[in-house]
Amino acid sequence: MAFDSIEPFGDIRADYRQAITSAIIANVNRPKGKAPYKLKDFLPVRPPAEPQTLEEMKLILKSFCE
Repeated sequence: MAFDSIEPFGDIRADYRQAITSAIIANVNRPKGKAPYKLKDFLPVRPPAEPQTLEEMKLILKSFCE
């Protein structure tokens, strides 16, 4: 997890690669005078993770024991 926070890999990294490609294609084809697209315009929006309650954690752990 520590390495991933410094150098993302997996799905998040793939999202960045695709966003770079999409931004390049969109910018070379944008109309003159229009502001350039930014990388964040092409990244998926991930909702922040909601913290689990103690009851939810217990249910998850119980499911491993079944």
